[in-house]
Amino acid sequence: MKYDLYLLKSHLPEYLRAIGCELNFKHDTTFTTACPIHRGEKQNFHATQKPDGVWVWHCFSGCGGDGGTVIDLHSRLNGVDAKTSDCIKGAAEVTGISPIEETGPKPRNHHREEKAKSGIRWSGELIKGTEQTWKAFAQKRKLSFPAIHAAVHGGILRFLRVEGKQCFAVTDETHRAGEVRRIDGKEFYCGKVYGLPGVDKSWLPGAALLRETKLEKSVLICEGSTDFLAAFDAYSKYRRADGEQSWLPLAALGASCKHLHPDIIKHLKGRTVRIAPDGDEAGEKMGNHWGEMLSSMGCLAEVLEMPKGRDLRDMLESGELKPEELYS
Repeated sequence: MKYDLYLLKSHLPEYLRAIGCELNFKHDTTFTTACPIHRGEKQNFHATQKPDGVWVWHCFSGCGGDGGTVIDLHSRLNGVDAKTSDCIKGAAEVTGISPIEETGPKPRNHHREEKAKSGIRWSGELIKGTEQTWKAFAQKRKLSFPAIHAAVHGGILRFLRVEGKQCFAVTDETHRAGEVRRIDGKEFYCGKVYGLPGVDKSWLPGAALLRETKLEKSVLICEGSTDFLAAFDAYSKYRRADGEQSWLPLAALGASCKHLHPDIIKHLKGRTVRIAPDGDEAGEKMGNHWGEMLSSMGCLAEVLEMPKGRDLRDMLESGELKPEELYS
């Protein structure tokens, strides 16, 4: 039996929870816990998710937990060689990952997403869904149907099943970056966002549409997929209310994003770019960093300050921020 090693290595949080560890996430890509190797009580076990989605760990207690991936951890805990198929199989069974199915070609389905073009290893098959899917999603997430219809047809919203749960993915036709969350708003074992190996966080989902837009179109950069969809919904309402300004919302996958892909930089130069980070310390740092970075690129950069503990979606849903105010 063969296993998807990239997928397995992106499931360290699930493995630790399965063996009874309580994880303390400091950010979406960093957490600590008590070391399962020496069974200490202090939070000496540190884990970080790399840009490709793989989690790596290290124990700082001096217990000999030199670190590695989930496979290395399973090796240490069970006394098996990390290079053997038994170790890989054992780690996969703990996390609930199934072997790769070796089957023949599948029949074509007109709702199936076309072949992915890059390195993201999606955890399920991306589909566009049907009109019924879009209406149900819009109702569940408190978004307007016209906005969801436009997002699907613009290639930035797709649907899939992960661990048996109905999920949505925000991406674009390049498939360079993407974020997966549960439709019901609940968390995965690893947190609100499902880790995807191969994600390039320097790419902003939705940026593929920049190639088709004129320089007069301004850009709104939001933090994360939920704010992005809320901003997309607000823009749809703004335009339906005869709003005249032309904008394109984009998604930055977390406040920790520090760099932009060269293909985005060349399409942003000379534009008005508004940044809408969350109202927390990480969001403040993001606003300052992105404001300086975009200004140095020749953009007219503006930073929207959210109230403490609030984000763009909160402000739009509560009516404290109107679409015409966001896109004025």
